Amino acid sequence: MNRPGRFEVPPVLKRFCLWVAGMTVLSEVWSLTMRIAFHRRPPLGGTFSWTDTGSDLRIYGPRFLAFRTPQFWNPHLYPFTYPAPLAMAYWLLLKPPHAVQVYLALSILAFVVWAWYFAAQLAARGLARGLAFALLIVFLAASFPVRFLLQTGNLETLVACVLGVGVLAAAKGRWWLAATLIGLAGSMKLYPLALLGVVLGQRRYREFAWGLGLAALVTLASLAVLGPSVFEAQRYIDEGFLLLKRQYVLAPVPSGLWFSHSLFNLVKIGVVGPERLSHPLPPGEPGELLRIAREAREAALMQSALYVYTPLVTLAAVILYFRRIRYLPMLNQVLALTIYAVLLPPFSIDYTLVQLLVPLGLLCVFATGEWRRGREPPRLAMCFACFAVIFTTGAYFELRYGLYAQVRTVAMLVLLTAVLRTPFEQPFDQPGAPA
Repeated sequence: MNRPGRFEVPPVLKRFCLWVAGMTVLSEVWSLTMRIAFHRRPPLGGTFSWTDTGSDLRIYGPRFLAFRTPQFWNPHLYPFTYPAPLAMAYWLLLKPPHAVQVYLALSILAFVVWAWYFAAQLAARGLARGLAFALLIVFLAASFPVRFLLQTGNLETLVACVLGVGVLAAAKGRWWLAATLIGLAGSMKLYPLALLGVVLGQRRYREFAWGLGLAALVTLASLAVLGPSVFEAQRYIDEGFLLLKRQYVLAPVPSGLWFSHSLFNLVKIGVVGPERLSHPLPPGEPGELLRIAREAREAALMQSALYVYTPLVTLAAVILYFRRIRYLPMLNQVLALTIYAVLLPPFSIDYTLVQLLVPLGLLCVFATGEWRRGREPPRLAMCFACFAVIFTTGAYFELRYGLYAQVRTVAMLVLLTAVLRTPFEQPFDQPGAPA
């Protein structure tokens, strides 16, 4: 059998590149057609705009002018809607005079480093490094979650960097470092703590406890810095969480489906659909009172659904972890637990999908290694097809409602099923081996 050349690409990765390119072009054509022919633009259309770039930084800018003073919690400003440790990061980022430009420069640098690192890993397995780097950069440029993150100016970039390095540390068997970084990322946005399951799956109980403890310590320290006391600061942050719950988790359909790929949104559709069929609004422009009454009825239904969803999904995730996930190879664990982290919270905005970049990079490395051995595991192509759907814009899924986020939800469910059914044995499953 002829040995593949360095400028060859594994067929499964070649198909992945074609899928991403095709879906991106289709989204761009759809968005331009909507704009030119119908004078409208899909809410999350393919054509990218830098209008209002760094909106998160601008929203929180006035609040951080009064950092560590009683005025920081001024109720007339937009509430702070993140855990306390991220306030420290926002404060540091907002200190320079051109915070948005600094954010963009650092974020783009982080994505370039991701591409350079995984290009090196692919080169170590026989691919041309320049070609691999170029393909990864083009993928990032086409990736909707990456562009959406840069446009909003959210600090998900920082969380993704910390968590991603923690996952790579786990892949190399550096468990204390992995637990430290995953715990730190979890203190900033909570859901990354799901990746401590990788540490627990290796029976590293002390490191697992350290990761949880560090997250708690960093949170308490950050609350103390924010002041005026730990309990007062947490009360104000809880008010911000309540705003998120009202505006996004319990937001009415269809506007409440935009931006969020949470599994709970499929539940919302299942709850609200029958309600609207059984209580349709009269033809024509509905009266304001009827609209308000319907929204209140639906909000109550969704609140009841949330009370059921949260404990039920948590229990199912824990059972699945202990019955299946912890016995799988590390690559499967990383993929499954990252999907847990970005899919299961009741609100998960689309830029959190950048957390899948490191698992995707590891899957590319695995696929290349298997190709060099003349193998392609079952369902590997399915996994890459799901990643193509997750990372492309999908503006063409807008018909009456924009359902692109929900298509990503379904793609993640299919990806999770494939990961649970097909063990991906990796050389770096051995502690200390190169990732």
